[in-house]
Amino acid sequence: MPPRTSSRRPVARRGVTKTKDVVAPPSPMATTPARTKRSAPAASPPASPAAGSTDVTMATPASERKRQAVSVAGSAVPNVFPVRPPTTQAVRPALRRRKTSGDLLPVPTLPTPGFLGPKGVLDTTRPAGGITFAMGGNMAGELGLDPDVIQEKMRPAMVGGQVAKVKAVAVAVGGMHTVAISDEGKLYSWGCNDEHALGRAGTEWDPEVVIPHSLDGTPEPDLKFVQAVCTDSASFALTSEGVVYGCGTFRNLEGVLGFQPNEKFRKELKPVDSLVGLTVVSLASGLNHIVALTNDRRVYTLGAGKRQEHIAVSIDPSTETLATIASNENSVPNPLGRLSLSRSRPADSSLIAEPVYLKNRSGAVAIASGGFSSFVICADGNVFGWGLNRSGQLGLGDTENRDTPVHIPSLTEIGVQQIATGNFHTLALDKAGKVFSFGQATGGLLGLGDEVAKAGEDISEPRPVDIDDVAEGETILVDGKTDSHL
Repeated sequence: MPPRTSSRRPVARRGVTKTKDVVAPPSPMATTPARTKRSAPAASPPASPAAGSTDVTMATPASERKRQAVSVAGSAVPNVFPVRPPTTQAVRPALRRRKTSGDLLPVPTLPTPGFLGPKGVLDTTRPAGGITFAMGGNMAGELGLDPDVIQEKMRPAMVGGQVAKVKAVAVAVGGMHTVAISDEGKLYSWGCNDEHALGRAGTEWDPEVVIPHSLDGTPEPDLKFVQAVCTDSASFALTSEGVVYGCGTFRNLEGVLGFQPNEKFRKELKPVDSLVGLTVVSLASGLNHIVALTNDRRVYTLGAGKRQEHIAVSIDPSTETLATIASNENSVPNPLGRLSLSRSRPADSSLIAEPVYLKNRSGAVAIASGGFSSFVICADGNVFGWGLNRSGQLGLGDTENRDTPVHIPSLTEIGVQQIATGNFHTLALDKAGKVFSFGQATGGLLGLGDEVAKAGEDISEPRPVDIDDVAEGETILVDGKTDSHL
């Protein structure tokens, strides 16, 4: 399958994600066929593999070919999708059947700009920073810099355009685009807009504000956003009222799947139809799916789901070569955590948000997602996970993929309060401020030392990470979205 290309000259080296004073933003792995410019001929669907064959080939994903990094100096990045009436009907029955206990969760507020002091403590009493920096590959202008002039940046460079005139408090990174939220709740976007992930017109690489619209097309310039996440070709933002807006599209192995049934691309930032009427308090994104946590402690997913005939592959970060994730239809990971897809249902039915079944009545209080894996932390401390487990990144002590949520005893016993997962590895933070890691150890992803990294063996259960200069009991933030750093 042809790789995703751009009119820009590709860079020779991948950018390496780094951050300054803050937690690194997500950088998802792509295992779907690479995008091409709209002027290019459409790629044909991949041929079905021969019976018994496990040798499959797939294009290199955007996020693996070209890494990017954006950091907001002096701010803490939070762990941070139209019109189809039947979508609401598909959600409501599940809401009546399943009840959760506990108070309603609040919608988050915007982070307060400040500076990270000693041992990672955020000092909001000092003058706010909020300056956005970027580094890495810039083939499509995803660093907010003119790609005709600058192909890559190996050192942090201040992002220009309208973002340079505001104080940014949150950023999110997609396959070839970036979004940021200002301290006033405005959303800005820049980078590749071939599939309308920017939610606006204008110069792609030049950061500009995104004007949200209602479903009927009415501009809503006064909306305030508190969180943003990105998939490979889409952007999503959560308002202060708990409404999810989105633009762009989802992709699967055949190429563009669509934003919702009967709509291939969402060109403007509008409410996600199947989430309308729900109060969402948190979003998490994988490669081509999102997870939403509502104030009544329920979890919903939508995006590119599992199809039985799919055979997925991925990029092994240690060797930068294609590595088979699944060699038969029974081992393909399901990132949505729900068995709603089959040959009898159209592929785009997964674009309707539906609840994920959790065998826990205390309800969810935190979510995390990356690549093809997702996690949920419940109010009573129990942890559930599903999706890709090729390298043991679910922490279950094995490497079997899980289509639906399963209880994870190891993380439950630790008492984790925050999880960050990348493509092949996961980080967890417990209530005492200790960090644990598991999954693929090559390349030093887990921070467990040279011996573990050189051995190259997968770690399928959590192991403590020795972090210098962090006092015991002191809470820190963790993020492990990318496959190149901790």
